[in-house]
Amino acid sequence: MRGKLYKFDQSLDIDRFGRNVLGIIAIILSWKITLLVIEKNMEANKKIAQKLLGLPKLRNQLWLASVIKGSGQVSLEQTLNWLYRKGLEGDSNKWYRYSSNSSKPRPELISEVDKILPGTAKIYRSGSDRFPLFLVLDRNEGACKRVVSSLLADAKLYRSGQTLTEKCHTLFQHIVEIDFQKVWCRPHYDFEKLIAEPTANAIGESIQVQNLSSRTMLAIIALWNVAVLHADAVAINYSKYLMLGILGKPLEENFGQPVAEYVTDMFQKAD
Repeated sequence: MRGKLYKFDQSLDIDRFGRNVLGIIAIILSWKITLLVIEKNMEANKKIAQKLLGLPKLRNQLWLASVIKGSGQVSLEQTLNWLYRKGLEGDSNKWYRYSSNSSKPRPELISEVDKILPGTAKIYRSGSDRFPLFLVLDRNEGACKRVVSSLLADAKLYRSGQTLTEKCHTLFQHIVEIDFQKVWCRPHYDFEKLIAEPTANAIGESIQVQNLSSRTMLAIIALWNVAVLHADAVAINYSKYLMLGILGKPLEENFGQPVAEYVTDMFQKAD
């Protein structure tokens, strides 16, 4: 009898032990599941918190501005109502994420909007309906060289085989003789002397009377980019003088505040 009772008690202990082990395993699994949920939530929050920076952010800003302007409305909410009346479908919450630079629009949406507002897709791709703005801001060397050569060629100032320093001189000649003409603020336009003078930037002074064209401004940025890419100290110094004349309000008047701020930031980081 005692042997049987001993066997019964032993099996009871084994059953209790098994239940305890299963309980511990269940707790461990519960902890793991909880940790996985927390990690996933943290990743999701991190994605939401992340903001677009640099050119992706600028693409959003210029595209949204072109859509609002094209619709003839004054706010994003009014623009969305206008687009929906025109047949566009979709979640309006996504548009506010584009506006806050939390995400970028899908290519399909850009195409759908472009059917209603032709030209807006080109703004998203190029930054301008006339110039390869984003390629220049992204320091695409081929695009930068074409922008400068095209401007000089149209003014019959282009010369094959010029060094970067010589191109700086030629672009400066274009600025003084074609863009500014009579509003040039100096009695001379000797580029070497102007750079050496410890005075205010002559281009910046003349711009206060008459702004440069958007095309000339883009050529200045493009030439400075090429000089930086080639680490040409002399050309950097010359093109830097040209850049200092257009930063801030002059750029903003031609390209808008987002582009002006982007170029200023790019210039300061390279200095």
